[in-house]
Parts: sequence; structure tokens; C-alpha cells
Amino acid sequence: MDISLEERQVKIMMNEIIMVLNNRGYKAENTTVIENGVEKVGVIIGEGTIRPTIYPNLNLTVDECVNGIINTYENAPKMDINTDKIAKWDYAKNNLQLCLQRKTDENIFKRNYLDMEMYVRVKVAKDATYKIKPGMFKEVSEDEIFARALLNAKENILVEDMAKMFADMIGCDELPDTDEAKMIIVTNKEKVNGAVAICDKELLSNIAREHNSNLVILPSSIHECIIHIDNNPDMEMYSNMVREINETQVEPEEVLSDHAYFFNKETCEISW
Repeated sequence: MDISLEERQVKIMMNEIIMVLNNRGYKAENTTVIENGVEKVGVIIGEGTIRPTIYPNLNLTVDECVNGIINTYENAPKMDINTDKIAKWDYAKNNLQLCLQRKTDENIFKRNYLDMEMYVRVKVAKDATYKIKPGMFKEVSEDEIFARALLNAKENILVEDMAKMFADMIGCDELPDTDEAKMIIVTNKEKVNGAVAICDKELLSNIAREHNSNLVILPSSIHECIIHIDNNPDMEMYSNMVREINETQVEPEEVLSDHAYFFNKETCEISW
């Protein structure tokens, strides 16, 4: 398969980074990771079964990349993880994290949600997770895995009033806010992979009921969504807004969708 000049340059640079790391005494190898359907090149570094993956800024020089990787690696907390334990259902069932991303061909345990897909990670440390693969936990049903993951997500949801958040940022008591212009941020407490909050229809129903209004959901990224209180929305306008933000402010691997979603207060259904 032919590769582009840019891909060839990336491959050459990554090989140079690995060579320098190994020459400095660090066991390292390059890898390609799929995040939200986007391929990212990274460096696996260190000893042991579980090793961190670090993504260098390839706009820097090789030496700058190497120094950055070593600095990140040396300052990261070392993980003492029992790999046999974390791969068992008894551990995983209490550490499931439901995530939402655009549809991909990635071979992971997943389920369609609108024009996106839900998948499940297992948390093994503060900044370490792994994605569940098909058939990994054969002793439990697919429904149970997703149900447990959704329950964990529901318990971790964070809802923030945007006007109040901005007021707190600039030191004001409050900012003018009406239901017609009200915006609400939904994410999770870690603000990582928090857009999955929109899979909680009970949450959306409660917000719609509180404001007696239909809702418009803007997928800011895989990490959060913004809900507009709008009873009669111009969905084309909102979708154009989403696309513009995606093109100018969101990294490709963090784009969730290119359009807005509508939540009907009467039917409690979400559509696009």
C-alpha cells in the first residue's frame, strides 16, 4: 500500500525517536492507537506488562520529543497492577466506564447509540484504562455489561449551568439568564469521556421537565455536551454551529458528531 509523504516522514521521525530512547537506556517501541476512529502514533515506554503510551508532539525536533517523553515517563506515578486481576469480571464489574464516540470499525465491545456508538472501558488506575474487547467476559451478558456501565456513568454525571460557571470564573454573583437562552453543560466529574451523559434519558427528561421545554444537544466533544433550552429550535442553525466548532476548536480524535440532536419533551426521545 502506498503511503503519503507525510506518513513517511512521521514513520522516519518515530523510528528516530525510538532509536534515541533505546540508546539512552529506555526500553521503547512505537505503536498506533485508535482514538475515536482516529489513528494516533505513540511511544510505549518502560518495563513490565503494563507500560504507558506517550504521544509526542511531532512538530518538535527529535531531541525535544525524546526529552518530553522521558520527562513525562519519569514524573508519571508508577503502577503496580496485577494484570491477572484486572482482566477478571470480579474486578471489571466495579470499574466499568461507559464512553461515547462516533461510529468506527474498531474491534471493541460496543453498541450503537443514534449515529454514534457506546463502548466500555475498565479503569485500572487514575489515568489508566483498557477497552473491553468482544468476548472478553463470556460469563456475563452484553446487556449486563452495558447496564452496569450506564449505572456507573449516571452516578458520575456532572451538570453545570453555563451562566453560573462563567459568573464564577469572572467573580460575579450571577449573570443574566433566561430559559430561552439557557445553556447547560453535561459531562462527568473527571470531565473525560463525559459526553456519554446524553445516553441517560432520565437526565434529559428531568432537564426538559424542569424547564418545560424541548432540548437541543450540542456535542462539544467526546468529553462534554451543551444543552440549549429551546422549545422551537432551528436545528440547521445549531448543526452549523457544531460543525464550525469542530473545524476550529476540537481535535479530530475528540470530535463526537457533526450535527446537533433534538430531545422531545413529550416523547422523551432523542433524534437527529
